[in-house]
Amino acid sequence: MAAHPRNRPPSALQKVLSEYRLSEAALARMLGVSTPAVAGWENGRRPEGREVRSKLRRVQGLLRKAAGVMKKPYVRTWLKKPNDACAELGARAPIDLLQRGDYEAVEDMLFYLGSGVSF
Repeated sequence: MAAHPRNRPPSALQKVLSEYRLSEAALARMLGVSTPAVAGWENGRRPEGREVRSKLRRVQGLLRKAAGVMKKPYVRTWLKKPNDACAELGARAPIDLLQRGDYEAVEDMLFYLGSGVSF
């Protein structure tokens, strides 16, 4: 017999949402999917499509990298905070880069933040 949903351990997605204090809407934006899609995943449905699952893994990795160079509670703020590095790339904030699928730019930003090298 299956466990009642309330007794089910949190999924990896639920952990990401709570660990980084992200809203479903913010995660949906980073993945380029709808908020109801993320809500469905949070309720046990599996993300559909190899591309979406790949994006989800990549975003999870980026969040871990961000937490490695800043305090975890600040990651949510950093994602939405406008900065000059993003402006040079035609975006307002890191979440905008993620929304358009520019994961490498965010990885580069996190590398530079962690290395102490200014760019």
